[in-house]
Amino acid sequence: MPFVFRYVLLCFLFSLMGMWDSGFAQSKGVVFSSKANRLFDAGIKSYEKKDFSQAKSKFEQLIQLPENHRSSAATFMIAKCYFNLDDLDSALSFIRSLESDYPSSRYITASFLLRADIFFRQKRFFEAAESYGRLLSVSSPLSIQALAAERLAAVISNRHISDSAVDKIRLSVGESRMHEALLFGKVMWYRKLGWITESQTVLKKYRDDIGSAGVFFRMDDLQDESHPIEIIIHDEQDSIPHGEKALIGLASDGKGIKQKLGLLLPITGAYASIAQQIYNGVELANTYAGQPFEIIIEDTGIDYGTLPIDSGLNSDPQENNGSGLLRVARGAKKLVNQNVVAIIGPLFSSSCVAAAVVAEAAQIPLIAPLSQQTGLDSLGQFIFQINTVPDLQGKMLGEHAGLVLGLHNLVVIAPLTDYGWNFEREFRSTIEKNGGRVALSDWYIPNQTKDFRRIFEDVRRVGFELSPSVKDTLSVVDSLLSVGFLEEERVSSFLSNFLDDLKREEALNDSLYPETEIDSTEIFINSIDGVLLVVENFSDAKTIAPQLAFHRLNTQILGNSIWFDPESLKNMRRSERKYLEGAIIASPHQDDSEYGSKFVNNYRKIYRDDPIYAAFGFDSAQLLIAALEDSEGDVSMLRQRLTNVVKYEGVSGRITFDENRRVNSALSLLKIERDRYKPISKKDLPELVNESKTFWRHNESLSTD
Repeated sequence: MPFVFRYVLLCFLFSLMGMWDSGFAQSKGVVFSSKANRLFDAGIKSYEKKDFSQAKSKFEQLIQLPENHRSSAATFMIAKCYFNLDDLDSALSFIRSLESDYPSSRYITASFLLRADIFFRQKRFFEAAESYGRLLSVSSPLSIQALAAERLAAVISNRHISDSAVDKIRLSVGESRMHEALLFGKVMWYRKLGWITESQTVLKKYRDDIGSAGVFFRMDDLQDESHPIEIIIHDEQDSIPHGEKALIGLASDGKGIKQKLGLLLPITGAYASIAQQIYNGVELANTYAGQPFEIIIEDTGIDYGTLPIDSGLNSDPQENNGSGLLRVARGAKKLVNQNVVAIIGPLFSSSCVAAAVVAEAAQIPLIAPLSQQTGLDSLGQFIFQINTVPDLQGKMLGEHAGLVLGLHNLVVIAPLTDYGWNFEREFRSTIEKNGGRVALSDWYIPNQTKDFRRIFEDVRRVGFELSPSVKDTLSVVDSLLSVGFLEEERVSSFLSNFLDDLKREEALNDSLYPETEIDSTEIFINSIDGVLLVVENFSDAKTIAPQLAFHRLNTQILGNSIWFDPESLKNMRRSERKYLEGAIIASPHQDDSEYGSKFVNNYRKIYRDDPIYAAFGFDSAQLLIAALEDSEGDVSMLRQRLTNVVKYEGVSGRITFDENRRVNSALSLLKIERDRYKPISKKDLPELVNESKTFWRHNESLSTD
C-alpha cells in the first residue's frame, strides 16, 4: 500500500475515532430497511447519470419512510441534488435539516463543506471563506480539510474578500495553520488549473516553510501516473455516499478496488433485533476503518404479517425448519454469485451448517459470530467461529477442577440441549481421565424449568451416599494398637471395662432423654467437591446458584462462559450476589478490558441500546479488515491470515484460531469476587501438602513421647 494512502487513511481513522467519542452515528438507534436500500440505490444510479431530478425524487420517497439507516444519507443527497439543480436555497434548507435532525451523522462535516460551497456560488464570499476556515480549525477528516484549504486559497487568491477579512479568518484558524493551508491549497488549485510550474514552485515553498511537521506534507509524495493525487482527494461535489462507501473519496486498497463483504442475517422476522445488532457492529467496524468493504446483505428472515407463525423457536405454530434453511442456502449462494470475499453470519447453529456448506464449496471464509455448535469447523477449512464452543470450555474446567483444585466427586447440572450435552460429555471425560468422577448429571429445560427442588434433592441424596459413615466404636481397637497397646491381656481388660461403662451410660441417657430423630435437611453436605452449573443465559445462573446454599451444599461452583455478564452482576443486590461469590468460570472475556468498555459506552451513545450481540459483529468485521490489510488486498490470503489470529483483543473478548481448530480457543479462568470477574491467580490455588512428610513428623512426635 503506497505510503501516502496509508497516511491519509490513518488521519481519516483518527478523525473517525474522535467522532466515536462524541457520538458518531445518529443519536437514535439505526434501523435497517430493505425498502430504503432499494430506493437509495435507485437514487444513486440516477445521480450518477446526472439525472438529479429523478435522483431527488427517489431520495424524497426514502425520507418519507420510518427513520432508518439511510435517512441521514438521503437527506444529504437531496441537498446535493438541489445544489446541482442550482436551487441553492432548497439545498441549504436540507443541510439545516440534516444538521438539526441528525447532529451525529457521519455526513455532518461534508454538509459543512457543501454549505460553504453554496455560499460561494451565492457570491457570499466571506461566509464561504469563514466556513472553509472553520473546517480547518476543528477536528475533521484530512480529505475534507484538503478540499477546504484548496477552496479557501482560491477565494483569497482571486481577492474575493478583503485583507481585513482574511486577517479575521486567520485569527480563528491560527497563523501557522492558515499559512500551511494556503500554501497547500495553492498547490492543489494550480494543479487543477493545469499550471504545473506554478504548482511546483509553491510546493517547494511549502516544503521549505512547513517541512515534515505539516499536516499535508506527506500527501504530495504520491505523484506518479498510476496514483495521481486526485484519486485520494477529489472534488467533494462528485463524491457519493453509495452503499457503505466512504463519503470522502478514499481508495479502498492499494489496487483501488472496494471488496464486497456479505452479511447473511434475518433482518426481518422473530430475530430481527439480534440481526440488527450484528449489522450495527459490522457497519461500525467498516466505518472506523475507512469503509474498505462494500456491505451486501441477504435477508434470511421472513415476515408473516398478522399470521401467528413464528420463524424462530418462541411459539406455536412454527415455521417448518426446512423453509428457514432454504432461505439461508439461497442467500449464501446469492452472496457467492455477487463475488463477496467473505460472509459474516448466519446467527444460529442450524443456519450456519447450511451456509458453511455453500461457503466451503466456494472457498470463501465464513465467520459465524454467535454459533457455539461443536464440530461446525469440521465442515471445511474456510469456517470460523468467534464464539467459544462447549467442549473446549468443558475440557478447561475439567482439567482445572481435577488437576489443579483436586476435586474428586462432582455434579453437573446442565440444560437439556445439545450445548449442555456436549459440555457435560467433555467435562465428564476430562474429569475421569484425571482420576475424578461425575457422581450425578441432571438436566433442566432453559427458560422453562423454574423449580429445581427435584434436582437438588437428588444432589443431596448422592451427597449422603458419598458421606463417610459413622465410625464403629469397636474400631477403637485398631487405634489403640497403633499407639502401643500390644499386650492382648491389657487390651482385653481395658476394652471390657470401657464397653461396660459405655453401656451403662447409654442406658441412663435413654431413660432420661428419649432419642429424637435428626432432620436430614439440616445437615450440610460436604462430600460433593464441586458443582458445574451450565447455563444458556445469566438469569438461569442467578436462579440456580442460590439453591446450593438453600439445600446446604458446601461446594465449589463452576460455570461456563455465559456466566460472564458484568452489567447484570453489578446490578444484582449484594444479598443476591453472595451466592455467586467464588464461582470459577471459563471465558474468553476480560472484565477489565478498556477496549471493550469503550466500545460498550460508545455503542450506547450511538444506538441508545446495550450491545449484547453487536460486539461479535464488530469483531468479525475487524478480523476481516485486518486480514485484508495484512494480505495487501490479496483476497486469496484471507483464510490463511485468519488462521494466524492469536490472542486478538476484541470487544467481545479474546480470540485465537489455528489451522486445526478454527473455533475461538482463547479461554481463561475467571473467579467472581463481589461484583467483578478476576483472573485466577496463585492465591486462588489450593495449598499443596506433602503427606509423607506430615506422616513422618507425626511418627517422630510419637517416638519422643
